[in-house]
Amino acid sequence: MADLPLLGVPAASSPPPPPTTPPRPPADRAARWTLLALSAAALALLTWRGYGLSRYSTRPVTLDRDAVPLGPMDLNQAGAAELASIPGVGETLAQRIVLHRQAHGDFRSVEELRHVKGFGEKTLERMRPFLRVGTYTEAAPPAPAPMSKGPAATKKPPPAGKIDVNRAGAAELQKLPGIGPTLAARIVEQRKQRPFGAVEELRKVKGIGPKTLDAIRPHVTVGDGREP
Repeated sequence: MADLPLLGVPAASSPPPPPTTPPRPPADRAARWTLLALSAAALALLTWRGYGLSRYSTRPVTLDRDAVPLGPMDLNQAGAAELASIPGVGETLAQRIVLHRQAHGDFRSVEELRHVKGFGEKTLERMRPFLRVGTYTEAAPPAPAPMSKGPAATKKPPPAGKIDVNRAGAAELQKLPGIGPTLAARIVEQRKQRPFGAVEELRKVKGIGPKTLDAIRPHVTVGDGREP
């Protein structure tokens, strides 16, 4: 016979089911994906920014116009951004320097910047303290080479004694200051027509002006014109 429940004792009930997590609404999932996408984009931007500032980047660097180079830079090694940081040099002139270097080879001196379009004397002097070529700093412009203007520009020691312009040969006449082969030959031809009666008559020779005559006057004499 089945057991009957005792009177006054409640029957045992089954345990309640565990609570279930309600499903997230669609709006919550969309917000999480948006946040993840923004984080990824921010990380990518930071990575790109760091690469752009590194030495491996080929992007142009933003220039600080108030910055001044701490020391002379090598004209044949500096890039356009470095050259543009020199006071008075902008991006246009800096690019012209680089293009000229690529087309014509390395600069041999800072003075050769005069061959670049846009560089005058003032611009060159303003840049000179900030530039060097190799290990040499161009502190001052090189001295110009003396230009020869013919025999008169050639320095030579004066003759040991006075030379008779009516008797000396062409080789001896060339010992006079300012007299070269051409003028010596003209002196000989002139005296063949008529011997010189005075040193002043050397002015009749083409090419002998007052300055040349004054230079040779202390070293010449006029004889009787007879050949030795």
